[in-house]
Amino acid sequence: MKQIQIIILLALISIEAQAQVGSINFNYIYKDPADITLEVCNSYTGTSPNDPLLNMKYLVCSQGVTASNNMAANYARNAGSFIGCMEGFYQGVDEGFTNGNKITQTMMNETNAYISSLTQVVSTEDPHILIGSAASEALKKAQNDGTASTQDQLIKRYSAAVGMERPIIDKTYSYPVNNFQGFTNGYDKDILPKQTGYTEVYSLSWVDSNSPFGDKLAARKIYELQNAGAKKLCSIEPTGFSTQNSQLRSPTLWDYWRARGQYDFKEYGWQNDGWAWNYYTRDENSLNDYKVYQRIANATVTEAKSVNDTKEVLDTDPSGNPIPVMVTDSAGVQTQKKDGQGNLVWLMKTIIVGSHIEYNTRPINQTERQMLEGIYQNSFKVAYRTTYAPHYASKAYHLELADKYKSGKMYGDAIGQTVAAETAKRNAYDTAYQHASRVNYAMDLKVVYEKSFNETLKVFENNPVIRLDGQSLYNDDPTLGIYRATQRLGVNFSVSNLGERQGEIPLKFSIRESRGAPSSYTFITPSLKRTSYDSGFIYQIPNTFRARDQITVDLGIGNVGAVAQVAKSLDTAEGIPLTLRDYIEINSVKPSLNIANGAITLDVNVTNPTKKSTSDLNLVFKVEADFGRYGKDSKEAAQIGVVEGGSERDISLSLDLIDPMVFINGETVSGTVRVILGGNAIHDQYISISLNGSRSQAIIDYFDALATGRSTNSGNDTIPNRMSTLHSMLSKELGAEIASTNILWKRSKGKRAYDRTIVPHIVERYLESKRTSKYLLNMQIAYNDLVETLIRDNIKNIRAGGGIRFSKKKNRRNFINRFKEIWPEVSDNVKDWMNN
Repeated sequence: MKQIQIIILLALISIEAQAQVGSINFNYIYKDPADITLEVCNSYTGTSPNDPLLNMKYLVCSQGVTASNNMAANYARNAGSFIGCMEGFYQGVDEGFTNGNKITQTMMNETNAYISSLTQVVSTEDPHILIGSAASEALKKAQNDGTASTQDQLIKRYSAAVGMERPIIDKTYSYPVNNFQGFTNGYDKDILPKQTGYTEVYSLSWVDSNSPFGDKLAARKIYELQNAGAKKLCSIEPTGFSTQNSQLRSPTLWDYWRARGQYDFKEYGWQNDGWAWNYYTRDENSLNDYKVYQRIANATVTEAKSVNDTKEVLDTDPSGNPIPVMVTDSAGVQTQKKDGQGNLVWLMKTIIVGSHIEYNTRPINQTERQMLEGIYQNSFKVAYRTTYAPHYASKAYHLELADKYKSGKMYGDAIGQTVAAETAKRNAYDTAYQHASRVNYAMDLKVVYEKSFNETLKVFENNPVIRLDGQSLYNDDPTLGIYRATQRLGVNFSVSNLGERQGEIPLKFSIRESRGAPSSYTFITPSLKRTSYDSGFIYQIPNTFRARDQITVDLGIGNVGAVAQVAKSLDTAEGIPLTLRDYIEINSVKPSLNIANGAITLDVNVTNPTKKSTSDLNLVFKVEADFGRYGKDSKEAAQIGVVEGGSERDISLSLDLIDPMVFINGETVSGTVRVILGGNAIHDQYISISLNGSRSQAIIDYFDALATGRSTNSGNDTIPNRMSTLHSMLSKELGAEIASTNILWKRSKGKRAYDRTIVPHIVERYLESKRTSKYLLNMQIAYNDLVETLIRDNIKNIRAGGGIRFSKKKNRRNFINRFKEIWPEVSDNVKDWMNN
């Protein structure tokens, strides 16, 4: 049995195993850690005049460590309890089942008494052994085997006499060799159907009717135990695992037993700091620890700043004399300025005479908040993953494992004893049943065989017994080399009469796939002779069949009464498969679609499967494509030409001026290609055509064809209106592409997101048509109108793209520039378009 290694996979300290219980190896428990706050938060200790948040960093770091400890005491402890609970049950149930699933002498004594109560011998005169259905099943087999054996023997003896000048037939019977060893499925036949409790476990999909017997027994016992109180042996709910992974569930006793002591816990993530943090912020936000975390957003910081003390003094020149403040009057005369009281004004200067410290308290900004919250979260995760989770989880794990191992072993033992006891009964019952069926069969076979032999012999002595030995079909026009509807059929066949009497016998003739009445040919054949016959034309292939239809011609000897039972061992019927053909058939139809013109072209390959040419057959036919409201096209025989026997011919049919929007809008045009002869369709093939490829590319191609004059097919609309509709469709396509991803429209080497939009396809189609179109002015006007629609409708939806710091305005301008290969004069001033 595997050792428990869940905790030790990420062990920090190796400690010797604490205890050994059964075959479970208990490894160490992480010891209770000392306060690790300083260890985790060491980088935030000390003082720094350049970092007024240093003390706050240490505070939130220590708060994160404290929250981690509190969370691990709950979350990791619950996780360890759950995993330990499961591991204890997995191993306990497995070991208990192994110990309990052993057939004991007490079980054997009970089993022997059980079988003795069900078994009896009828009498000394009739030594049949009765146990369940053994006697009746043995009799059925004896009747089937005895009857078949006598028929086989007599058929061989009479077949050997057929054609002999003086037939000699051995009419004595000899008992067949009996190799039957008895039936071995008595328990499943007699006992299992009467037992209850399997329907429930089948409905739970624990097992099914084809599962091994032991698994079904275990499932039934487990279902019984769970209903009696073992429903939820380890609950996942307190762990919070189910909030991280909705597929996780509490295991059942069936899960424990089925695992056979082996289980992979890797998906539970008991030490996953990300799961713990998510659970903390989502499900534990009422905790005081979390409220402390929330208050980080409202924190304030106090900053100290040195401020200079100053005073005003007279400013002096280099000689130490005060400097007057001069003014100039309107006449240009300068005089010293005076204040309002008439005092002379002198130039003053500010000097520093000392300094003092000022303190300013402010709310932290967004960047500082995110930084502090990150420190809190990081310290929480580090402390949880490296220290607190291993301690609390491992401690709870071992406590639960030891406790639940004992309970699991008790359940496993109960399941094992049930399986062992019932398996002993099944083995003993099957052994007794096999012996009884073997003895009964041996006695019944002789009786059945003698009776069947005598009855079957009388059938051969007093009746014609007909066997079909061979046959071949033919029709009323063999020069064609085909079988086709309306032809008449006949058959050459040979039969042997194994009976000692002759009689009037019908050969029934029908087509399996037809509801028409069968025909028959009656013949009289002498006894113990083989004779050949020709039925003549006795059946006609119905005209409801078409070329390439698969049919089966059924021939059958009409043995009746007692002979019919014997005939089951004879060849008295034959099914002859035929593929019907006709003068002209369709081999294949390859459609092609010109979306711009709404034109369908059909390349039709026809064949003449007969041995004669269509001219020798004097056939007047045509090949027609009928697409209902969309129109027809056909080729007459004269247009197709003579098709020699066994050869093929290619024909082209077409339909024009179907509105291209039919295909662009996703509709399918369907119809039938058929060969018509004498006003009747003798072969046909269903055809459907729809847009194959990119819808957006089809819209671009259609627009370009209208713009360049290569197509004038606008359906029931005017060409300007149709082009306006295509403008709108392409604009919506582009809008959907822009909405699905941020696209960087700047030109650069390599594949970019805009290469997967319709824009480069429109540009490529324009440039190609510009080289070849005869109507450049009309084409340019049409493309300019399209560009205007695409820019106007989508410019406001252009965002900063590609995950790069790229302004919306610049990205919008580059979007416009992508169309300059079509319209060089288009304005790239974003404001011109944003206000439209």
